[in-house]
Parts: sequence; C-alpha cells; structure tokens
Amino acid sequence: MKKSLIISAAALVMCSGLTAQAETYARKVLVEHFTTMQCPNCPKGNNVLTQLSRDYDFVWVAHHVGYYTDELTVDDSNQMLYFGINGAPYAMIDRSVHENGGLAVGIGYMNAMQGSNMLFPYIENSLSVPANVGITIGKDYNEDTRELTVTVDLERNEDLPENALLTVQLVENGVEAQRGQAGAPNVKRHNNVYRQSLTDILGDEITWTDNRSTNTYTVTIPNTWNAASTRVVAFVNMPQDRHQPTANYICNANDTEPLVKTIVATDTPVFTPKAGKYTHPIEVSITAAEDAEIRYTLDGTEPDASSTVYTDPFTITEDTTVKAIAYKTGYNPSEIATAEYEIMSSGIDTISTESNSEAEWFDLQGRPVNPDALTPGIYVKRTGDKAERVAVK
Repeated sequence: MKKSLIISAAALVMCSGLTAQAETYARKVLVEHFTTMQCPNCPKGNNVLTQLSRDYDFVWVAHHVGYYTDELTVDDSNQMLYFGINGAPYAMIDRSVHENGGLAVGIGYMNAMQGSNMLFPYIENSLSVPANVGITIGKDYNEDTRELTVTVDLERNEDLPENALLTVQLVENGVEAQRGQAGAPNVKRHNNVYRQSLTDILGDEITWTDNRSTNTYTVTIPNTWNAASTRVVAFVNMPQDRHQPTANYICNANDTEPLVKTIVATDTPVFTPKAGKYTHPIEVSITAAEDAEIRYTLDGTEPDASSTVYTDPFTITEDTTVKAIAYKTGYNPSEIATAEYEIMSSGIDTISTESNSEAEWFDLQGRPVNPDALTPGIYVKRTGDKAERVAVK
C-alpha cells in the first residue's frame, strides 16, 4: 500500500493560504537527499530518486552527510542533520511531515521502481499545495574570470508568512571522488552534490517592497568545479525548528540550467558505399542527423558553410576524395568526414565527359543506347571498326 503525505492544518494555512482571492504561483518540489560514500545502501537510494526524476521535474540537492562523512561533504551540511536525519539514504520532500511524524523518508529500496512508487504520493501531495511565492533565478557567468552573479527575484501574495527565509545554493553534477562508492565500488561520480550556499544554509531574511524582493549574489566558481555541470538552486523556506517538524516546510523552489550550456556537435556524415577501391563508377550518398544540412567537396579541400549543399547521390567515375560536414540548428558543426574512392581503370580504355553522338553506344550487355541520353557509367563505344570501353562521367 502506498504511503500518504500528512501536512498539518497550520502548514496549509501558512504555506498554501486559504484566501480565495490570493494569487498563487507555479510550484516546484525540493528533494533534499542524504547520502555518503561509506553507505552501502546509498546507491539504491540514488537509483530510486533517479527513477522518480523520470516522472517529476523536482529540485534535487544531495548532502553528503547522515552516515559518517566523505570527501564530498561540505561542513555546513551538518546543520541539516538537525531536521532529524540520523542515517542514509534518506530524503526530505519539501521538508513536509510524513506518517511517521518526521521529515525524513527512507529511500534505500532494492527495487528502484518500487521505491519510486512509494514516493509518488509525497511528490503529488506537495504539488497539490498552492505556492504563495514565485521564484525567478537569473545568472550571469563569465567563463574567463569564473565570476558568477546570481539574481533571485521573488513575488509573494498576502498568505506567505512574514518570517519566511530565502536559501540560495550551488549544486554540481558529475563530481568525481577519489575512491569508489560503498555498495558500488566502480562508481566515483556523483550528481546533484551540494557545493555551497550563497545565503546561510538555513536561509536569510527577505526584504520586501510591494510584495517583491530582488536578491543579488556574486561568487567566484572554483577551478575544480565544472561550470557546465553546476546550477543554481533557490527556495523559500520556514526557519528551522528541530522541536516542531510541522514548522519546517518549503514554500516553493526553483533551479537553473547549468552555468555554461554545453552544445554538442551534430552527427558526423556517413558515406555509402564506404571508401575503398571499386572496378566501376559508383553512386555515393551522404547521410547525417535528421534536419542537418550537409556540405561537401570532391577535390580534397575542407568543406565549410559555403561548400556545395548535398541534395542527391552523385556518381564518381575516377579517383576522388570526398569530404563532408553537417550543420544543425542548436548544435556545433560535425566533425569532417572523409572518404577516398579509387576507381580501378582495368577494362576501361578512356574516360569521357561527352557522349560523342557520332559513335554508336552500347551498354555492357550489347544493347544500343541513345548517345544523347547517357547517364554516368561504363559503355562500349564503337566508331567504325574501333570499339572501346568508356567510363562516362
């Protein structure tokens, strides 16, 4: 039987508001994950949340505390233990109280799908609570200086509690540890790792002007962090109260795309047939990613955006180096593909660019061919008593 989420009446009044006229805002759920490299069950917890993320777009922050600490632990994460975290793997979902009377939910299920199904009701119930504050996060990152400026704009309605706090954090994906994870020794990379708070980890007071608040932070991203995997998280939360779990809820959350958007290259073009030696002229086609534009050259030079656009297969009747590049909107250009074709001259007397209508032309089966309608290929040309095989371009 699936678990259900219990939200106190006080929390509903304070965080969601019961005023019919109050404007509410789009809600995003905050999942705070407690995991460590010494915890043999933590890979299971990570699998559960990964499965859950396939169905819900939630804000995921992983604190490396709960079951000892590890090389990815940030000191101020220990303050999170006062929410009642006494092990790992655990998660808090919007810091809401569940049927056990606490904030922490065990997520160490052997079966990731089963664990995800157990968490579905928690996420759904959090999403059903109207949000009384909207959060917009702006970021300006200088790749040269690694300086990041974060602007968090808030807008509230009259039902947001006056003592609500703002918390702004940085998290990173793909953080590589020096040693393997207990329970999964080959795993050394960790996602959603809590890196730093730009406010106090438990939140700062908010200054409001006409129910709006703008908060700006500037920080230099360490060289050891990957800016392309680092994102900003912001949420509005109630002050920590370790003695009253129902007072600790999250009013709303949001996060950003990574500081640097990585644009991958589109697929490299593919030639058919493959490069190689052939005893006859061949028809070459080029394919690439869907909706990609292909540019190519036949003289061995590097293709670029001004080269010939590929539209239809073409015939090669002599040794040729074909090069192609693909362009696709939203992607970097592909790598340049190269294919060298060698057309063997054995059995071919001449190569012609004209049909020479004064002669008689036959296909290789001896059937007459209209010299004014020749397509590229090999033919027999007879002029008087002389017959020769001709490769026509």
